Amino acid sequence: MELTSSAGMQRRVRTMVGASERLLHLWLEDLLSFLSPSLRRSLAELGGSKPPPTILCDQDAIVADDPTVSLDRLLARSRSELVILKIDQKHVLRRRLEVPGAVIASLDAALSMNIGVWTPFATEEVYAAARQTDSVAAAGSQTSSVPIEVRCVSRTLVDRHIHAARALGIEPDAVQLGDRNFVVIRETKKRRVWRWQRRMLIALIVACAVQVVGFSALITATQSTEIERLFAEQTSLKQSLRRSAQAEKQTARQVAILNKVASSMDESRSVSKIMQTLARALPAGTVVLELEISRDRGEGHVAVSGPKDLDLVAALASTMMYRARDLAATSSTDEVRRTYAVGFTLTGWETGASGTIP
Repeated sequence: MELTSSAGMQRRVRTMVGASERLLHLWLEDLLSFLSPSLRRSLAELGGSKPPPTILCDQDAIVADDPTVSLDRLLARSRSELVILKIDQKHVLRRRLEVPGAVIASLDAALSMNIGVWTPFATEEVYAAARQTDSVAAAGSQTSSVPIEVRCVSRTLVDRHIHAARALGIEPDAVQLGDRNFVVIRETKKRRVWRWQRRMLIALIVACAVQVVGFSALITATQSTEIERLFAEQTSLKQSLRRSAQAEKQTARQVAILNKVASSMDESRSVSKIMQTLARALPAGTVVLELEISRDRGEGHVAVSGPKDLDLVAALASTMMYRARDLAATSSTDEVRRTYAVGFTLTGWETGASGTIP
């Protein structure tokens, strides 16, 4: 059972590969159809590609135009390739004439409408083809009149050759009138299938192209949206950083103000401590008349009014903060009290870099 499934899968794969190769071959043929026949043959020779199989009828016997190709090989190739039925030159009627240059762009349509004028036969009597002659093909169709060659062959003769080919299982897809520049395409089942496959391939290519364009547009739109979002985030971040910088500056200013306030408070507390220490050191009934302190030098001057027996130097020394110097005492009209003035140095008084008093 597994072997049967594997064999079936292999057959399907080979069928798909063969169909893909045929579609690619058709696509290349469509691309090359815009080139001249001579240039197509040159490209085929350079690329090493095989020309389509060509058959001819020799005394009512179908043979390959290439004598090296066997009949079996010809039959095998006819199942997957277009087959051309070649008519010998002796059966082909040829005529050269000149037509207006504008006709060259639609020469096949002009031939179908004027076949009774350009040839002595009706449309249903012959296979006919018209081509611009090689001598002026390079010059283009801009001249007023262009020489062309019209070839035709009896439809009865061609049909007899086609019936002979069908007897071997070969259905010719085109009729070659002498050389390969004059080929008449026949509407066969194989060509209809190939045309359907070509249309499917073109539709597939168009669908893929549409998907690629759609995905590209979607990616572009997504990238644009993402870029706009990132730009908005960048703008918001810049604004946040700007606000943060302003807040830091404001905070620094507030900290400086607070430091100044703290310094003033520390100085006030230090002066208060000095005054409290002095008040505790002086005996009861002593009145401080004047107190001066030099913050920079840590020195000062105090004047008090107290009893006659007041030892101001000893009182200041007892605080361990004041070191008295230059004591002066003055008499008062009051025999009980005297006025004392003394300069002092504060022990351990220092000012820091910020100018605060410890």
